[in-house]
Amino acid sequence: MSVLNSLSVAVLLAGTAMPVLAQEMVVSSTEARNDLSLTIYNGGIAMVRDSRRVELPRGMVRLEMQDVAARIQPETSIFKAPNLNLLEQNFDFDLLSPQKLLEKAVGQTLTLVKTNPATGEEFEEQAELLSTNGGAILKIGDRIEILREDRLPARLVFDRVPPNLRAKPTLSMLVQSERGGARDVDLTYLTNGMHWSADYVANFDEDKEQLSLTGWITLVNNSGVTFENAVTQVVAGDVNVVSVQPPPPGLRQKVMMQDAEEVIVTGSKRQGLFDYHLYTLPYPTTVANNQSKQVSFLEADKVDAKRHYRYDAFGFRSEEIAENAAVHIRFENEKSAGLGEPLPSGAIRVYGADNEDRPQFLGSDLIDHTAEGALVDLQVGEAFDVTVKPTQIERVVLSRSQRSQVYEVVQSYALENAKDEAVVVEVHQDNLYGEWTVLEENHTHEKTNARKAIWKVRVPAKGEVELRFKLRVKT
Repeated sequence: MSVLNSLSVAVLLAGTAMPVLAQEMVVSSTEARNDLSLTIYNGGIAMVRDSRRVELPRGMVRLEMQDVAARIQPETSIFKAPNLNLLEQNFDFDLLSPQKLLEKAVGQTLTLVKTNPATGEEFEEQAELLSTNGGAILKIGDRIEILREDRLPARLVFDRVPPNLRAKPTLSMLVQSERGGARDVDLTYLTNGMHWSADYVANFDEDKEQLSLTGWITLVNNSGVTFENAVTQVVAGDVNVVSVQPPPPGLRQKVMMQDAEEVIVTGSKRQGLFDYHLYTLPYPTTVANNQSKQVSFLEADKVDAKRHYRYDAFGFRSEEIAENAAVHIRFENEKSAGLGEPLPSGAIRVYGADNEDRPQFLGSDLIDHTAEGALVDLQVGEAFDVTVKPTQIERVVLSRSQRSQVYEVVQSYALENAKDEAVVVEVHQDNLYGEWTVLEENHTHEKTNARKAIWKVRVPAKGEVELRFKLRVKT
């Protein structure tokens, strides 16, 4: 173990060195905060808007904004305040800890306090800290001592906190105040370490062909700071984040709001959030550092939904053993169907009741960002009693060249239903490349796009039906 676990570090503050230009220093903590809001995007970034009431003197002032996110992107910050000019800013990310305090004190003379274990009496010595590798290596007079776990109880006393070593993440700004007095200052910045995701719970009632849907927003905060009572919004949609090389240190100045929006949020001018969906949580919430929190954002009690059976065929092939059809639950994201809300991407977990009216887990699926009016098609599992056996009956090449070929194929699917009621099975023939034409079929198909045909086949209870078609394909 390191020296951190064996030393009790006492710090006596004697003030920190001040820049020559700054006449006074004003420290703003969260107690002065009058408004806080978060907008969390996909990709692990968030925009923080922090408004505080600050008493500032006239002239050159060093303003320290404490409790900013430890993973702030300082080059994205925007500082606004009346009668105030921002001259420079510094993000002090070296946070105060026993190890950091020791590292910064290498080469300095400290007070070493030892305790006699027999009497409990304390005595002091002056010691120069030579190194902190594997323990505190001290020079005391003409001897060298190493403080580790096996040494006598001891502690080091510091007379000050080293410059730029902060107890809290701090954004330090040099400002020119045109007048003295209290005013509201607004700090906006982007930070890494904030994530959000959507999760849904659906209860499916097959007899009523309805489901109830509850949506939860999960917030994860690894930004290094707690956001208390923040108005929180999440953006559904993949924002464009560009990677740029930071400017030379001498050129780092404040970033204008329009630039931050163009580069980080949208990647192009004046687009704002037009192509995204913005969700505002119903009430301010506290998101603690290193915390995951769930907040409800959607309640829909009676959404029209139906069960479907589907078989996806990729190419033409034969199988000796029949395959299970997939079980799907579908609903339209329409107000007329009981919903009609933009749905952020996430996992939907579906439950249903058994014959004893006990809830049972039916399965889960992922949805993409789903606009109002779109179809939601969930694959929740495989049907035990509904199977499909594919057989390629014939494939004949009619012509072939170096660039293309024309062939005809006859494909069959044996659909079997062991259930006590009739079902409809959708056979999706995917990956139809090139130009294709259905020459013969015993069930009518639907051409949904250039690469897919769908057959909807009704299979009677305890029955079997064959789907057979002939295609001509030019690739």
